[in-house]
Amino acid sequence: MNINNVKVATIIVTYNRLELLKKSINSHLSQTRISDIILIVDNSSTDGTLDYLKEISNIYSNIELLQLKDNTGGAGGFYYGLKYLQENIAVDWVWMMDDDAIPECDALEKLIKYADSKNNLYGSLPQLDGKCCWPNTSLDGKILNNYNSFCSIEEVKWIPFLGFLISLQLVQKIGLPNKDFFLAADDVEYSMRAKKNGAKIYIIRDSLLSHPTSDSYKINIGYRYVTNLRLVPWKRYYDTRNRLLIAKKYYGFKYYTQTIPASFIRLFAALLNEKNRLKQVKAFFAGFYDGIFNKTGRRHDKWDL
Repeated sequence: MNINNVKVATIIVTYNRLELLKKSINSHLSQTRISDIILIVDNSSTDGTLDYLKEISNIYSNIELLQLKDNTGGAGGFYYGLKYLQENIAVDWVWMMDDDAIPECDALEKLIKYADSKNNLYGSLPQLDGKCCWPNTSLDGKILNNYNSFCSIEEVKWIPFLGFLISLQLVQKIGLPNKDFFLAADDVEYSMRAKKNGAKIYIIRDSLLSHPTSDSYKINIGYRYVTNLRLVPWKRYYDTRNRLLIAKKYYGFKYYTQTIPASFIRLFAALLNEKNRLKQVKAFFAGFYDGIFNKTGRRHDKWDL
């Protein structure tokens, strides 16, 4: 694709991480192909982020600020950011990420060259020193966990909201991200929704972002491995709940035969490997209850987690 013939917006969602946000914005302003619009969605930060964004938006004409009244989590931030662009600014593509993702200077240029269909999703490769932030899976089942695992363009099952490139045409077709997830797996659900509507999903290996890697470990259950994330209890709540919500919507009978059993395996693994065991148990059962009964939105504070 001719990268100069399309209009691209970037969405960066931030919350109380001003120093990281500054690095992120600087990296976007240094791109070899700078976004036409850089929309910063601030989840009601209290650390001076708003003052900084007001100042910098007066300096750079392509920076816009969307200030939310409440902390809506990453899911809400991407929902409201895309909604704002749909309603106010005509762009072809939207590149989405959190404030702790630092794209290399040619990341957008290399990504947009491969974006030859507005019906598909494309993603940068979030990594740190060549190790992927989260392992991904190719269509043939191969685990992709480092830079050398990927072909130059690799079709995968999902991509994270870290260099996630989507056309507004596809957003119009599949709707906005599910803001009621608040945090965790909203990108998995959005990828699956796009795929259900005919989209193919690709990671572009050389469109690189620097991002901290996930802290995970594998659990051997005899016939397979289950991956568990090392999480503080309030994040365990969303990880548990949102996995159930996704499985209920997309996995059919595997919701009962795989997702629910795997949830308890992850709980037992957390009790063996992580701190705050009593609170981990509380977070798990709160997330399990809310997932079973479809209680969504920001709820970890309602459970005192």
